[in-house]
Amino acid sequence: GAASMAQQPVTVHDLYGFPIKVLPSQEDERRSCDVNAEREVPLWQHYIEKDKLPSNETKLKEMIRKGVPPTLRNWVWMETSGANKKKAGHAANYYSIMVKAGEESQYKKDIETDSTHTFPDHPWLSSPDGRAALCRVLQAYSVHNERVGYVRAMNTIVGLMLVALNRNEEAAFWLLAALVEDILYPGTYSRNLEGCQIEMRALDELIGTKLPRLQQHFQAIDFDISMLATDWYLCLFSVSLPSETVMRTWDSLFYEGPKILFRVALAMLKIYEDNMLRVGDAGELLMRMRNAAATMHQRDVLMATAFDHIGSL
Repeated sequence: GAASMAQQPVTVHDLYGFPIKVLPSQEDERRSCDVNAEREVPLWQHYIEKDKLPSNETKLKEMIRKGVPPTLRNWVWMETSGANKKKAGHAANYYSIMVKAGEESQYKKDIETDSTHTFPDHPWLSSPDGRAALCRVLQAYSVHNERVGYVRAMNTIVGLMLVALNRNEEAAFWLLAALVEDILYPGTYSRNLEGCQIEMRALDELIGTKLPRLQQHFQAIDFDISMLATDWYLCLFSVSLPSETVMRTWDSLFYEGPKILFRVALAMLKIYEDNMLRVGDAGELLMRMRNAAATMHQRDVLMATAFDHIGSL
């Protein structure tokens, strides 16, 4: 009947050009988040005019937690992440030198292969231009930081950065450098991903203290949180949440550091806790939670939960 017709998903393109399937109710959620985002823009005006972010850290943190206006992300991320400082410490043409050196990167083959299935449904990222841009940044980074080189997961992070930064490859390069070298936990991208394993244990402990019923349930059905959350931490949610929701997470990640990943992970689990408690099969739970994350369009609710309803870490 008409009621079931009304809830047919339609495909729309989000702010960053990703095709997403949404129900009418999800479209309403996205619109209300857009309206809230518009409301924040005037608060930034004064700082844009002075070309200087608020010096008061508490004020800046609050503004960022409410979401950086999309057109300002390049400026704000480069400042808050320390990427600008990093860039200033090198020769002006350092990035182009690395791009040239990257042509000989030992990871060139891996990077090219991965670039062909990085967001294959995104019109630009799946085009020859988009893939070439992605390869340049990743190859350049792999020679800039030989200790880390290239780890799969960086491809989706840089892909998303490029669309958020209006395809500015040099900015994506320095942001990746700031993330890997200064912001994320050391060892996040080591060969055996030991950093990620430690984070999974820490997340499990946090679930034990913050969401004890859920942890008991996970144990009862033999569900290992790392099956769900490894992608969250390694790819910084880039392959798990809708792009507009990822950007909100990154706004705070660049300023506040990796504890944001724990806040958002716990928020996702808290929001869907009741649903998960009703699922008695680990495989089924994993599938449902992946789908829940992929359709988490209510980014305001997610972030409010992450910051206001998790308590201190």
